[in-house]
Amino acid sequence: MKTLLILWLSCALVGLTPGCRAWAGLGRRLALPPQGATSPPASGPLGAIIAPGDSLAERSLLLGKPTFESTNFVNILHWEPIGEVPPDTVYDVEYKTYGDDVWHEKSECQNISARSCDLTRETEIIKERYHAQVRAVVLNCCHSEWVESTRFCPWEQTNIGDLKVNYTPGTRTVKFVIQPPYTPFRDEENHLQTVEDIFNQHGSVEYHITVLRHKKQQVLVHDKKEFELSHLEPGTEYTGTIQMVYLDKKSKPYEFRVRTLSDNTWLSYLFGAAVFMAILICATICYFIYKYIKLHAVKQPRSLGPDPKQQGNAQCHGQRSPPSEELRMLPSAQPSVDVLFP
Repeated sequence: MKTLLILWLSCALVGLTPGCRAWAGLGRRLALPPQGATSPPASGPLGAIIAPGDSLAERSLLLGKPTFESTNFVNILHWEPIGEVPPDTVYDVEYKTYGDDVWHEKSECQNISARSCDLTRETEIIKERYHAQVRAVVLNCCHSEWVESTRFCPWEQTNIGDLKVNYTPGTRTVKFVIQPPYTPFRDEENHLQTVEDIFNQHGSVEYHITVLRHKKQQVLVHDKKEFELSHLEPGTEYTGTIQMVYLDKKSKPYEFRVRTLSDNTWLSYLFGAAVFMAILICATICYFIYKYIKLHAVKQPRSLGPDPKQQGNAQCHGQRSPPSEELRMLPSAQPSVDVLFP
């Protein structure tokens, strides 16, 4: 009781914050019990059991057990308060490696109002085991006891995040390219590493593909993130799922729906046949035109002189052969000129 009265007086001197006001009100109620009545142990506003003579800071158990949540080796510590929480309550976080005696403060997670803390950098040795602890602090008033988490190992407890998948359909094939989720770690060339890169250093990652068509299921296993489904039917829709699997870890199934392309190869054959027929017809027409011109070409005329056969027959019958055209075409003789002498 004496402790609560001292707390009430200290709050009055430093100013009443909302959290301290709650404790001060509790102190007044406990300090002035009805006459003739004994004061039973009181229940604090944050679920703490407060008995006369106990230290408030040691008895105020405000938090549930903190837990780690890890996805792709991003390790986040979460916690939840128990009971009513004053509005000015903040939290402190510390961590240590399993087996160490010294706790280390997480500088970014001191006097924070959030109920989570990113401890990825502090737990980056993925096969090591760690502990973390949290306490609640009511400003200008008091704080809770430290509440410790269970043992945490990133390698054993991290989950695989969602996959990204690109696929390209063909006539009878579908090509898949999987992008595994990235981690916070980088390689020697400062490139971000994927979950597959990390797991392949200690084993082998597999991709399980389930393909459904007409209520028929086919399960395939590949160890590469690029693969091709073949021997499919053209113009047909396929559905299925893809999962990354490593030991007992599985990613969330990625669901896909894809339709293969229609088989239009007959159009190519038809077009090729049409072109071939057109060329053949043109060649045939050109050949017959050439033959026609060659066979019916105009013959050159013979000489314009008299036919020797006709001339010989005329001489046999005593007929005088007519002068040739060439003679008739000769120019006439020049007229004689009479010269007169004196």
